[in-house]
Amino acid sequence: MAGELRRPEQLRLKWKNLKNSARKRNTLIRQNNLKIGGGITYIPPDEALDRITSMLDAMCTGSLWSLVVTAKKK
Repeated sequence: MAGELRRPEQLRLKWKNLKNSARKRNTLIRQNNLKIGGGITYIPPDEALDRITSMLDAMCTGSLWSLVVTAKKK
């Protein structure tokens, strides 16, 4: 199993699912921070989804694009 190649469609679907999971987790964290009363829900840490969230934030702010442009200039 470790050496199997993935088709591009499988990789796109996996990336799409990871992005959706990261967005849902981020939304849950924000809602949890805004929650008034009723206690705070524990959200277990997930390093992979946190990294994806930071990548998505970088894409939205344009900082990832500037990194790509500067990398191409070198």
